[in-house]
Amino acid sequence: MIRSIVTTAILCTSIAGCAIRPIPENVTALDTWQIVQKIRCEFRDSVRTRFRNFTEDTAFHEDTDKETSEKLLDILSKLNKNEIEYADALVTISDKSNNFPEDYIETIDRFSNAAIAYDFDFDMTEDNNSDLNAGLAQTWPRFAPLTIDIDTDIDAKRNNKRTFRIVDTFNRLATLLPDRICTGVETGKNFAFPMGGNLNLDEMVTTFLDLDRSANLSVKNDGIPTLSDVLTFTTQLTGKSDLKLNLAPVGPGFDLADVGFTNTNIRKDIHKLTITMTLPRKKDSREFSENEKRALEELERQRTLEIDSENKTIRDILLSESS
Repeated sequence: MIRSIVTTAILCTSIAGCAIRPIPENVTALDTWQIVQKIRCEFRDSVRTRFRNFTEDTAFHEDTDKETSEKLLDILSKLNKNEIEYADALVTISDKSNNFPEDYIETIDRFSNAAIAYDFDFDMTEDNNSDLNAGLAQTWPRFAPLTIDIDTDIDAKRNNKRTFRIVDTFNRLATLLPDRICTGVETGKNFAFPMGGNLNLDEMVTTFLDLDRSANLSVKNDGIPTLSDVLTFTTQLTGKSDLKLNLAPVGPGFDLADVGFTNTNIRKDIHKLTITMTLPRKKDSREFSENEKRALEELERQRTLEIDSENKTIRDILLSESS
């Protein structure tokens, strides 16, 4: 009976430690679609908040007349009460008969066309090592003691690399991503696997818009305002179990004297998310001076050198591991 239990335990432990094809939901409790929608919903909520804040600031601005202020506040009131959709609000704002401030309309239109590109990279590796050893002992009294050790080792490694890209606009997020998808989405932080929780993306949207409005944001010599974040989350889980059982001989002859089982499972996840946000070029944006162009070109050159150095380091590591 004991031997049957031991055998069953060994098999169950070994099977439980293996994933034939590592996928995100093995560790995050969210599948790929849910992770993507969670991130898009987080951006959607941030874009909507920035729209409401900017509209409220405009309504209470000292240069805004009373009638216009009341119209803007009425839009906000209806949005808060879910009496209108964000698409309806944008249509109302763009209606020239409402005589909203021209700079307000232009800003809303420009921000609505801001684009967000996401580059997802899930690198998931699982290492499973199982070692089974047993000792046989000879118990015939007329012969010298004899033992036989048997050892079996299984090493299994599985890797899955999943990559894809998605593109959104502020307008599409605010107007087309329905509440039925975002309702109930995980909003807390996941410190073990951050991609499965809140990433504080509101800070990125706020920083992006603030830099554009007050800091002449631009990282390309084409003058298109761009902001990028590269998020890399690495988590490794290691589990190990050791089982050792010594058995008393039950009679003469060869018999199982001891059995041992060691099982080690390592799961390593590298989840990388690159987010880039761009805005349409301003209508009144000026051309860069020659000095500014040279400064931007030098930034690009330094970045290229940095990338080349990183690639060389990676090549050296791969060569050292293969030799």
